[in-house]
Amino acid sequence: MNEDNLLAPGTSRTIQIQFFATSAKKFEETINFVISDTCPAEALGVPLRLVGTGAMPTLDFWNLETTFREHLITSPHCVFSENSVTLHFFCINVNSSFMGAIDLYNNGLVACALKMKLHYQSNSNLDIFSLDKYEAHIEPLLHKNLGIIFSPKALQEYRAVLEIKLKLLDNQEQSFKICLIGEGAIPRILLISPQIRQHRIALLNFPVTCLGSITTKPIRFKNISSVKSVVKVDVFQPKYEERNRHSEFWYLIANFKKDDVYGVFNRHQKEESKRFNCKEEIQTNRFEEKPKIINEFN
Repeated sequence: MNEDNLLAPGTSRTIQIQFFATSAKKFEETINFVISDTCPAEALGVPLRLVGTGAMPTLDFWNLETTFREHLITSPHCVFSENSVTLHFFCINVNSSFMGAIDLYNNGLVACALKMKLHYQSNSNLDIFSLDKYEAHIEPLLHKNLGIIFSPKALQEYRAVLEIKLKLLDNQEQSFKICLIGEGAIPRILLISPQIRQHRIALLNFPVTCLGSITTKPIRFKNISSVKSVVKVDVFQPKYEERNRHSEFWYLIANFKKDDVYGVFNRHQKEESKRFNCKEEIQTNRFEEKPKIINEFN
């Protein structure tokens, strides 16, 4: 008898049993532990049933309600189109970045290994479309987000293809592909009142005003772009007059609305009144007319 098979009284031994799955199904085998000089009932050995299940790595990618749940309806800047299998990035400010996320769900019984790659078209590159990770390992029945970052550099439409490869067996992979389309945008406003005249100058005429009194007139402008616009309004004086007198034109914060700025003329402005900057974020609406922006109020 082999001495390796001897088990001294009160001792124990551990045996490692390996399972190698050759296909995605359930496997069963039985091994017997034969004990020498034992009772007749166990003369043929003590049976041990071995059960193992083979499973292929899986990725529940085409379950659109899960994978693209953030971009089916709720996201205004990133929308997935099922018909064209395309993730659209709408109205992203030039020289800014927006990240859309897709949900990768491992609905299988074993861990899955993923590799991601972007295939760029002519006007697109790593600076336009990028990913927050290019490899991922997902445990069974768990989720992991993949961030897709769009950073437009001009008022253009950019395209790329996202490919996700799922490793199956040693020399086998499963590929998932979607199209990426993004468009850059810039904030634009249109001066409605007073209207722009020649040389892109608008003139706001105040009536003759009695000394010591105040006259108010509105300035109206509109956001004609597809993105929110932050508008900064300032009143400038000629440089040669800045040291000699106080500003006689200013605008009122209290009456500043989404598309109005009220200009005020005061012939004898009190010394404690000061010129200031004001920022206001105005909502968007689509309009194709070229914007008219003024930088000086005359």
